[in-house]
Amino acid sequence: MTTLQSLINSCESHLGDDADATWTTVDSEQWCRDAISDYSLHFPRVFDQTINCSDISEYDLQAGFLDVISVECPNAAILLNS
Repeated sequence: MTTLQSLINSCESHLGDDADATWTTVDSEQWCRDAISDYSLHFPRVFDQTINCSDISEYDLQAGFLDVISVECPNAAILLNS
């Protein structure tokens, strides 16, 4: 796994600024964090969550939840006949 510091070092090396002569490490770190954030919007981590349904209409979701991709109810016939 790549650490933030190794990512910063790699970016600085690719920019030819290993000695931080042009850009500060603080700037490089912020740009890396911004890039990670932007990447995460385009390629989010997908979680699969199973919720045992009951008679309530609200459920707690995982921290960092952004959007519902799909909802499945494999036992819909059972629910409709209840």
